Amino acid sequence: MFVEMKRADDEDDNEWMEIDRTVLSREKENRLTEWLTESSRRGFGRTKEQLLSTVQKCLNTKAETTVFKDNMPGEKWYRLFCKRHENELSLRTPQALGSLRAAVSEYKIVAWFQKAKEDISQIDPTVLECPERLFNCDESGFQLGGGVQKRFTYDPLEGFEEAHMATSGNVWIDSEIFARWMESAFCPAVAHLQKPVILFADGHSTHLTLEIHEICRSHGIILYQLPSHSSHIIQPLDLTSFKNFKRAWYEEVMKY
Repeated sequence: MFVEMKRADDEDDNEWMEIDRTVLSREKENRLTEWLTESSRRGFGRTKEQLLSTVQKCLNTKAETTVFKDNMPGEKWYRLFCKRHENELSLRTPQALGSLRAAVSEYKIVAWFQKAKEDISQIDPTVLECPERLFNCDESGFQLGGGVQKRFTYDPLEGFEEAHMATSGNVWIDSEIFARWMESAFCPAVAHLQKPVILFADGHSTHLTLEIHEICRSHGIILYQLPSHSSHIIQPLDLTSFKNFKRAWYEEVMKY
């Protein structure tokens, strides 16, 4: 997993000559490095696999032909990329989820709040004083039929003109749906507010692709990760809104 590093102010010309001979330009590698460092700084460390798949997606989007099989970079490209950016990036081994959840403590959560305050205040010291600029997002499984074994012929969006709906092939959210929600729902909803605004989210892999990073940057949004492996304790939407909303919805479905 890539973690936060300091940026090098100057780069050796020979190093950038090597970059120019790779499949990505200097500008594109700078974008990747910025994405990795900003992600880590805000709690979203990226993995080797996520980096390689992001490069593949960039190449596929531009229909570029490379020596890589299916445009997926291999171990050599990855090793040289890390070497080119060794002053900006480093790696750590992620721990197992179960042990991390068990290790969540009041001390760690308080420490997260202190670090989040410091990080965000460095960007804009006024934002935490404005509740209207603080937001939370989350995903949750939701059965429109309330678990009842009966098909309902109704439009679930009827009467909710401002609601948005999307579907995926496996019923789980993916990065494309999250990006679409950001652009069509969240960004327009906060367009009138002073920037930046903060969007707190858990560490789901869909939350900080390179595309999401660039959407946030262009709209003055700081996407900041909630304490790792503790959404069962501190995720606001999970603990309040979703729980109550589902209960009320299922009660109405049973009446229907």
